[in-house]
Amino acid sequence: MSKQLITITIQIPIPAKSWFQYSLSALAALTVAAALVAVAFTWNRPVRYIDLLDGKPYSTIKLHKLEQAFGASGLNSYQVVKNRVRVPYDEQFEYREVLNKL
Repeated sequence: MSKQLITITIQIPIPAKSWFQYSLSALAALTVAAALVAVAFTWNRPVRYIDLLDGKPYSTIKLHKLEQAFGASGLNSYQVVKNRVRVPYDEQFEYREVLNKL
């Protein structure tokens, strides 16, 4: 007895996409592209620093205390330039809050 191979082909009609489905696909692609562009601009934005307390210089002891307080609060984006403390503009209120606690 020999085995026979039986092949069955089922054809299911697939309707063509309507203009509405194409426009939704295009809108989704544009939305994703816009989101990626926004992330790219935000990612590469330079940080703007400002002087803390109008750029008044601090003594070495005061700078050491400030650095300890900033570190304890998890703030580590500051810069010390010529005994002046510079902080990111977007985080200035967190740094001022630490200053007020000293």
